[in-house]
Amino acid sequence: MANAIDDLTYRVTLFRMPTLRFSGMGVDTPHDPLQVIDRPEGTSHYLLAAFSTAFISRIGKRLYHGRAGDCVLRRPGTPDYYASVTGAVTGFRGDWCHLEGARVSELVKKYRIPVDRYVQTGKPHLFTESMIELQEELSSRRPFQREACELIVERMLQTFARECHDDGSPAGATPVEREYYSVFVELRDRMLNEIRRRWSNEALAREAGLSVSRFGVLYRRFFGTTPIEELLAARIANARRSLVAGQESIGAIAERCGFSSIYHFSRMFKRRVGCAPSLYAGR
Repeated sequence: MANAIDDLTYRVTLFRMPTLRFSGMGVDTPHDPLQVIDRPEGTSHYLLAAFSTAFISRIGKRLYHGRAGDCVLRRPGTPDYYASVTGAVTGFRGDWCHLEGARVSELVKKYRIPVDRYVQTGKPHLFTESMIELQEELSSRRPFQREACELIVERMLQTFARECHDDGSPAGATPVEREYYSVFVELRDRMLNEIRRRWSNEALAREAGLSVSRFGVLYRRFFGTTPIEELLAARIANARRSLVAGQESIGAIAERCGFSSIYHFSRMFKRRVGCAPSLYAGR
């Protein structure tokens, strides 16, 4: 997952066990804000990851706009795509571990872990202590090292499984809020994957069956921001990647990303990124 390596990234020369293998891991690994990791064919291993910043990924053909605390277990062969959000200074960061072997599949089945699905845990460092402990074990020559490593991996997957089988609603949510949470997650996902559509607070609230004011309060409680702010960030992020690719005109990008005019696009882009789209494209 990480091409950029810091002091807490640990790469193993395929540490082999009878049923479990590690090919790399990292703690709070940084990435360049313009770096895009795109593996259409996936990899040969499982990827267990917890993100400590916002990020952009894909679920199937749909973009996924992730938040700090989102976790995922990717199965072998699943396409991988990760990028930073607009305005990120240091790029996305996270803890990650590559796992292979029959033991991983056994634990996934044992704990009924959904794979290739992001889980919003709200805990950016869900695996940090365990991964540091795992790094220490892999670097040591203490007795029962293999058994200790297997126990750490099982503990991480068990921890993840508990988060997966929770409803994901914020801590302290009322029964009514928990009832609405899944509705909001689905509606937010639609909005961020249909950025060309003319979304409004009124339209979103109507789809949720709530007043505009109540919808706004719950959206901020669930996601820590407003829907229009997230929509604008998604549009700018999409436009930013398109400008770098250089395959469309600025007008076409503005229209496809849902801006009402090229002038509106240019104004909002400069406000968010710090320069005009034409200058950004010419970097």
